[in-house]
Amino acid sequence: MAARHCPACNSIYTIKFGKVSGVQKYRCKDCTKTWSNARRRIRTINSIWRDFVWRRMSIETLATKYHMNERTIRRHLDAFGAPSIAHQPRPAVIIADVTYFGMSDGKLVVIDPNSKDSPLLYFCNLTGTEKTADYTAAISELINRGYRILGAVIDGRRGVRQMMERRGILVQHCQFHQLLTITQCLTRHPKLPQNIALKRIAATLTRTTQKELRAKLETWHKEYGEWLKEYTKDPETGRKRYCHERTRRAYFSLMRNLPYLFTCQNPVFSIWGVKLPNTTNALDGRFGAYKRVVKNNPRCSKRLKTKIFFSLLSRGTGVANN
Repeated sequence: MAARHCPACNSIYTIKFGKVSGVQKYRCKDCTKTWSNARRRIRTINSIWRDFVWRRMSIETLATKYHMNERTIRRHLDAFGAPSIAHQPRPAVIIADVTYFGMSDGKLVVIDPNSKDSPLLYFCNLTGTEKTADYTAAISELINRGYRILGAVIDGRRGVRQMMERRGILVQHCQFHQLLTITQCLTRHPKLPQNIALKRIAATLTRTTQKELRAKLETWHKEYGEWLKEYTKDPETGRKRYCHERTRRAYFSLMRNLPYLFTCQNPVFSIWGVKLPNTTNALDGRFGAYKRVVKNNPRCSKRLKTKIFFSLLSRGTGVANN
């Protein structure tokens, strides 16, 4: 067996120097430097990272499992190499969304839901509220890298939708966010018959077509349109106030977004050989997984949080690896 050289002085006079957590250590007789097998150290770091991110173990639990102190566990987590975005320019559909993990910790993420190996296409930190300019910068960078954006799923910002339409991108309004808007307006268990009927129509959103939904909404409006127009007038200012503002908001939200709620059913995507999702759930699920990891370890540094985020977003298997 060839002699093991010292990494500091290149001496061949080295000896085994015990084990730490099953990893063999060595010591140089000439300069007294100690070191461990690098390959095993990498395996240990990867194993700790998998337990930390995918199994959501806390640093205290990891210290117990690997028989190390918490400081050493943190050092191994810092040593883990954050995965990078593997760009493969191609025609693609995207999901774009922003999530916040604090008042000044926003993240804009763009993924390709049809990619199994490297879904992450774009990532940036936001210091304030999300703006159309942030989405514009993301789309511009992807196009400059050679991507052809065929369609996009967004949560409904009008300025973002208009920007994408100007670039020739077909836009799908997230059906889940639309149903959330309806629930916010009409509550989970509405009492008025008009609201009950409207919510039943909205509940069919994921299993109907644009033509069928429009027909149902027109029938509803024909029956309750006059009721929807009822208003009161302030005797002092003379200003009108609609009596059923929340119902109006729910109805007109559906009518306004109707042309964008069924873009995923456009046959052109079948011709292109891609599938456009009807919701942003593929991205929201990863956001949820990230928040659960950070919640278990509230003292994570900002650098470590970003590394966790990249790790969760760079694997096509998503949160199923937990």
